[in-house]
Amino acid sequence: MKLAKKTLVLELVLFFSIPLLAICSYVSFYHKPVFAIFQHLYVVGLLFLSIISLKILLQRLIKSQIITYFLTVHIYALTIFFLCVYYVLLFIGLNSWHKVITQEFIVAYASQANNFAQVLGVSLILIVALLVLVYLLIAVICHLILKKINWQLPEVTISNKLQNLLIFVLILFFSYWLNHYLSSSHGNSKEPFYLTMSSGKSNSQNHTANQGGIANNRLNQLEQAARQKYVINKLAKRKNIVIILVDALRPDHMSLYGYSRDTTPYLKALEQKGLAKKMLFANSTCAETTCAHASFFGSRYIHKLPSNLFTLQEVLKKYDYSSHFMISGDHVNFYNIRDIYGKVDHYYDGSMQKKYFFNDDALVIEKTNSLPIWDGKPAMFHYHLLSSHNVGKKQDKFLQFKPYKNYAGVLNSLPKSEYINFYDNSVLQTDSVIQTLIETLKSKNYLQDALVVVMADHGDSLGEHGLMNHTNSVYQQPLHIPLVFIPFGYQTSIANNTNKFISIADIAPTILQEFDIPLPNTWVGNSIQNNQQTKISYFQMLPFNGFYDLTDDKNIWKYWQNENTLEEYAFNLSKDPKEENNLFVALPSEQKQKMRALLPKVQY
Repeated sequence: MKLAKKTLVLELVLFFSIPLLAICSYVSFYHKPVFAIFQHLYVVGLLFLSIISLKILLQRLIKSQIITYFLTVHIYALTIFFLCVYYVLLFIGLNSWHKVITQEFIVAYASQANNFAQVLGVSLILIVALLVLVYLLIAVICHLILKKINWQLPEVTISNKLQNLLIFVLILFFSYWLNHYLSSSHGNSKEPFYLTMSSGKSNSQNHTANQGGIANNRLNQLEQAARQKYVINKLAKRKNIVIILVDALRPDHMSLYGYSRDTTPYLKALEQKGLAKKMLFANSTCAETTCAHASFFGSRYIHKLPSNLFTLQEVLKKYDYSSHFMISGDHVNFYNIRDIYGKVDHYYDGSMQKKYFFNDDALVIEKTNSLPIWDGKPAMFHYHLLSSHNVGKKQDKFLQFKPYKNYAGVLNSLPKSEYINFYDNSVLQTDSVIQTLIETLKSKNYLQDALVVVMADHGDSLGEHGLMNHTNSVYQQPLHIPLVFIPFGYQTSIANNTNKFISIADIAPTILQEFDIPLPNTWVGNSIQNNQQTKISYFQMLPFNGFYDLTDDKNIWKYWQNENTLEEYAFNLSKDPKEENNLFVALPSEQKQKMRALLPKVQY
């Protein structure tokens, strides 16, 4: 085959320029290993060789040069177009939730594209039109380059049929190795194509909540031993348990916690009647749903998470509880959150219905309405709500604070009234959903003798420190969470308005102690009823890794390190709750060394 060097360079530039730019940006800006560049180019190279082989085969099978050229241009254009779309989605995921997007996520949200566009307040027609224009532009560029490329196939002595067969085998060969690479296990590979194809796959008892940390076999062994040695207390109180976990809910925007706007009238009324007990200083272990759920259900800090969590619901199963999980959102296809829940009796989320947008809390309300009247068997309910999340479905009747604007996708901003109004409207809707769920369960007798827990997995930034959303920091805005206990039919031993420091890892122990149910010996959390105070409480949201230090009775210190840049932060939350003054540089060297020594070591 006679192929000029100039022709080869043109074709390589056409195909590899965008992937090379994307993978170098991925490695440079997101602190990924350099080897990911070579892995990525290997994948793109296999794709390139497959297309080259297909191009040759088309030239041999189709006599019309015009048709062959037309097909070649559009094969190149389609491939480059989908690569561009993939890279855009890749960087959206990395910037928005700090993870490489998965194929399951893409398919799930593509099926709900119209609903998703409405929630974000954008026109789906406009997006489609923009994509068509981008494709046409790519096709024009491909035409301008490919018209300069004139391949002359070599003269060979073997028959045309055999040549065609050999070329077809080449296509299969390159395609096979491409598929083999993407579907095989590559340990802790950070290559984006591989992560997209593999990270969303469900793998029972092998959750992804440790933020990419290497699985610790010792922790798994201890967890299995705790499971086997667990002893049931036959005198335990088998009361019903209802957990209402709200995604991205901030306590300082709830009137229950003293916010100036009456955003939670129902919960506030319950407290005024003496029914609700709120905790003032509860904190998550991370600023993201997956890891926060694992910390909650398994009572563990992120760096101590085993793969085979012995969860709250698994403990309750030993006491003959039925478990009912009703989830707004798609936790099957969003990074395996479903795996954290383990085996439950009844599981339902947005992916299992077609009536609603899967981020609409109306779907869990409808599912609750379909429940039978309580049969007297102890039951655990876990709800996950998205009304307060910026991608949750909003109802017009709750859009009371105006003007408002959805801030989904906004990474950096100073506080703006339209963003705050949007969030406060969302909290108002959340309060109404909570009221509906509680009243429905009460009407079906599930709350005759029960404990309702209202909490969040994490909070949200609304312009503080110039940040928006969550997953991008470990300031108090995304870590401080509401925690409310509402007993029905009995008197709780949990005090109201306590300012005691509470980690999300302490909540499951509190629930079990309330009913005299022993804790698994691997859990690290302390119950609120216990007077023992945790001295060091860890949090992590990569690249940030840190802890709260409560060893000083008068001051709560908060320290973290950016593992990418090695920047260090230290705040005295007792005197600086808004974290405005980073005191680390001014601290005595002994205190600095103590903080560094306490920082958990995580292997990736």
